[in-house]
Amino acid sequence: MNVTNWHNKDLQVTIETPFLGQIKAIVKLPNLSDQKPIVTGDWGPTYTFNVSPLSPIKIVYHMGAKELKTTILEKKKIQITSPMDVEVRKKFPFQYSFEDEQNNISFNFYLSNSFEFLTAEITSQIQSTVNLAG
Repeated sequence: MNVTNWHNKDLQVTIETPFLGQIKAIVKLPNLSDQKPIVTGDWGPTYTFNVSPLSPIKIVYHMGAKELKTTILEKKKIQITSPMDVEVRKKFPFQYSFEDEQNNISFNFYLSNSFEFLTAEITSQIQSTVNLAG
């Protein structure tokens, strides 16, 4: 399994909110390149990685040029799964989901077979649409 497309990746998502306008979130994922996954799964493979406490998920929220907040999420495990829905799985073979419970935001990233990030689905009480930027 090659996770080089995941290695220390910064993902930028734009959240369009009805009241606050655009909020950008930059998500920095931990390095998984030196990890050996545990592989399980029913409808498709699930890759589970043990993550060091020294490699948290970091989310930096911005409004315009101003940094609003930084959230650090310490996850013991990261699971990259195959979507249950077969039609979704045809377009997006893998997904990685997690929650920023402190800010009530759920992140769902869809990935290719080579673990390149294709698109994102972000849900929140203030969210209306989301775009994944380069």
